[in-house]
Amino acid sequence: MKKTTVFQTPLPIPGQRTHEIVSGVLVFVFLPIVNCLILCSGRQRPLYNSISRLAWPEGLLWLVYIWGLLNIGGFFYATWLTLRAGGYVKKWSRIIVSMEIVAALLMTVGVSIPSYPYDSFAYLAMRTFHTAISSVGFFLFFVILSVLSITTFRRNERQALLSLAFNAFILIAGIFFLVKVTDPTSYCHVSAPSQMLVFDLFNINALLNYFGMTLFRNERLKSEDEETNIKQIA
Repeated sequence: MKKTTVFQTPLPIPGQRTHEIVSGVLVFVFLPIVNCLILCSGRQRPLYNSISRLAWPEGLLWLVYIWGLLNIGGFFYATWLTLRAGGYVKKWSRIIVSMEIVAALLMTVGVSIPSYPYDSFAYLAMRTFHTAISSVGFFLFFVILSVLSITTFRRNERQALLSLAFNAFILIAGIFFLVKVTDPTSYCHVSAPSQMLVFDLFNINALLNYFGMTLFRNERLKSEDEETNIKQIA
């Protein structure tokens, strides 16, 4: 059975060094600072809040849209660099980009549905749809990172194992923070600090995947080149 091709020889990235500096400052400095400022923008203390509470009871939906645009934009940017540096074939690039678009749309639609702490049927139904759609979109970003890690086994096993290890770290930390780091007196099941921290980890992982593509050689292409040279000599 013919194996599916995932990687090819990557094309050069124009201004690659500039991209590395910009993406590094964006992911490791700018976005964390912006996230902290947004966390502290509501009337309630951050642990009592969630992104949903900031958007609706706090009346800061416009600020949440900015948060999403910046953070999801940072994820798209880092992933684009990863796809280019890794040499993903068009088919796989389109699959991953399509998943990103779906995840972004789900999070946007979800957060746009009103979420208030009222117990009437209408408010409860809206809050349920809000939470369900947003959560699926949020989790889909982790799925994308997992797909990148798994496909990397077709490129370099050591790189893939490191990528999977960081995914495992995100999963363990994410479950703990999303479930335990919250204020029990708030109606928010997940706190804003936890939500923003996990997405920061998503962005960091996406960028580390890019640097993995630049630091680890494509062992499969290396083996194919060696086989070609042997055949030419023979």
